[in-house]
Amino acid sequence: MIEVNGYEFTIRKFSAYDSLKTLGKISKLLAPMIGSIDMKKVMEAKDNIEEGSGADLGFLSFLGDLDENLLMEVVEKLVERATHNGVPVSLNDTQWTDKTLTLVKLAVEVAKEEYSDFLLELGLMSQ
Repeated sequence: MIEVNGYEFTIRKFSAYDSLKTLGKISKLLAPMIGSIDMKKVMEAKDNIEEGSGADLGFLSFLGDLDENLLMEVVEKLVERATHNGVPVSLNDTQWTDKTLTLVKLAVEVAKEEYSDFLLELGLMSQ
């Protein structure tokens, strides 16, 4: 069970097929930006967001380069692996209207849980 913005979620594992397919989509989504992102600024902005002091606009500017259809597909695939109060999370559910940041954070948490071994092996995540 994980908590995101005061909501508790249970995460269901992907099948191997869906896991690899989703990893490919995540890679396709992020690959064009990886070389252009200053990770120090990203981490500083992440700290600012978590502390509630506002996001660094430089960190958020890379969102303009995202393929919105692929982004929606990836976020939807990730959040559908979560349940809240026993009900699967759906982007079409009006319960989640106006909770975009919660859904994005949930998608990140699901990805971290699903791909933690992969991220650890690459040195992109610490234990």
